[in-house]
Amino acid sequence: MLKLAFHPVWERVVDDQEKDRYKRAFELMQLEQASFYITPIRIIQKKKGGISATVFLVNNREFPLELQQFNVQMFDSNGKVIARQTFKENLTIQAYQAIPWSFVFNAASMLLNEFDTDFCTILLKNT
Repeated sequence: MLKLAFHPVWERVVDDQEKDRYKRAFELMQLEQASFYITPIRIIQKKKGGISATVFLVNNREFPLELQQFNVQMFDSNGKVIARQTFKENLTIQAYQAIPWSFVFNAASMLLNEFDTDFCTILLKNT
């Protein structure tokens, strides 16, 4: 069964009220059969360009998933690339676990400036 967990940094810096919001969003999340998927929670366009995309990273496998350097692309509802950026993080998502995470795309990574934040898809490719 899929469980919600918080990265150790999020455990320290995210207050209980915000954690409760993530727990409620997790309970409402549509579960998929895919072994790994990303579910957007909140997409915010930054005033000086760029995007903050908070998502659930879902590991629906029976073994941990290690992410260290990966390319992330965000698409609009028509399949056009909104932003593309490489991230270097040290993330481990345990088996059958979902964690909230934020990707902050800088202004230079933006390929599309106008889009509907309610209908975005995010893909991640481990490099």
